[in-house]
Amino acid sequence: MSIVNSHIKFSSYAKCILAGEHSVLRGHKALVYPVHCKALNAKLLLSDENLQIEFNGPYANELQLVLWSVIEEALKKLNKKRENLKGQLTVDSNIPLGTGLGASAALCVCVAKLFNQYGWVGDSDLFSFSRNLEDLFHGKSSGVDIAAALSEGGIEFKDSKLSPFPFAWKPKLYLSYCGQRGVTSECVKKVAELFKADPYKANTIDQQMSEAVELIELSLKEKSDSSLNQLVEGFNKANNCFKDWGLLSPPLESHMEKLKKSGAIAMKPTGSGLGGHVLSLWGSEPTPEVVQSLGLFSLF
Repeated sequence: MSIVNSHIKFSSYAKCILAGEHSVLRGHKALVYPVHCKALNAKLLLSDENLQIEFNGPYANELQLVLWSVIEEALKKLNKKRENLKGQLTVDSNIPLGTGLGASAALCVCVAKLFNQYGWVGDSDLFSFSRNLEDLFHGKSSGVDIAAALSEGGIEFKDSKLSPFPFAWKPKLYLSYCGQRGVTSECVKKVAELFKADPYKANTIDQQMSEAVELIELSLKEKSDSSLNQLVEGFNKANNCFKDWGLLSPPLESHMEKLKKSGAIAMKPTGSGLGGHVLSLWGSEPTPEVVQSLGLFSLF
């Protein structure tokens, strides 16, 4: 945070889960990275006037509908009233909602940081307060999206414990939107139903996702001749988990086929599934034509 011309500035970020989706809800490890080119940036000018919010950016209308709901929930948790909020807040976000990039987590972190400025939420409570707010969206937040929204680098996440996860090298990783939104609660419900119908299969998929996480972590922690192959194997294994969960929608599969034909060497959904964004790995940089036609943007 910084104060420029009396404005207090703060940000939260989109996220990309490298692996560990869904299984993280049952205590397994997940790897997540903040997407700094997709951010929610806020400026607060404190005053004695009741809080006014100005929304900018391509998702201003959607933000306006959702942000006040999050603020009301936060006020309720702290037994505060709307008239306690003062100043002029400007919010500008380029994080699309409902596409697997953690827009709801970024919103919750924004509100937590806003309340931090009023002295209602301490620095050490930002994660837990934001996580509790995100329950509003997903029923029960794992906290992994919140961790990325607050982070400047890679995070290893397990049982609400966060550890820095620095990359020894940066592979050519890109994100792209499949054209269909996914609903996290529906995906979580679908996986939960599998646990009821076939717990052996469901637990086996969780174990496969854990193996994918270990492969990806091993490949990125140290650069070696086998690192790229390990990363490909990890992504393929994670993608198979989405397939076995029944979370690969036709738009997702179609988009991934286009990525493959354009030169991607491995890919997987990032987020809950049934839509949203795809994380793709490339052996060489995609051409500008491919970047434009598929809407690719770099993780880094």
